[in-house]
Amino acid sequence: MRKHKRYLLLPVLLLALAASGCSSGAERFKASLPGSAVTKIELTCAELCQRMDKPPFQSRMISDEGEIRTFVQVLGHAKKMDGALDYGALFRMRLYFENGSQKDCVLNIEDEDGWKGLLVDSEHSSQGWEISEQEAKTLRGLIYRGD
Repeated sequence: MRKHKRYLLLPVLLLALAASGCSSGAERFKASLPGSAVTKIELTCAELCQRMDKPPFQSRMISDEGEIRTFVQVLGHAKKMDGALDYGALFRMRLYFENGSQKDCVLNIEDEDGWKGLLVDSEHSSQGWEISEQEAKTLRGLIYRGD
């Protein structure tokens, strides 16, 4: 009889684990974006960027639809990080939306391979979003290109 109780509890435990696994750790940055489309992205060289030997730019406006789509896709995949952050800022990023709203963020993408990226919503500056190493490489190509 005790064996049957264990088998009855197993499906309940598996369902509970599956439900908790789907909600925890899966939160993405895109959930914090308004439903409106991004029309342009402004990047500004911030404190850490200014300390570079050759900053890639002082300010850059991205309005190319393909580049915006790439940025939005990468930012949308950023995963919520646990714990409070202590960080410096490479770039200030402002997203402009079709509905007229704006969102200010910090974007840290290093100019060398092997680094993950960091995205921080300026309204919630202690909460970070991790950009995978591969997707950081994608953004690196757009940010550090030689214009």
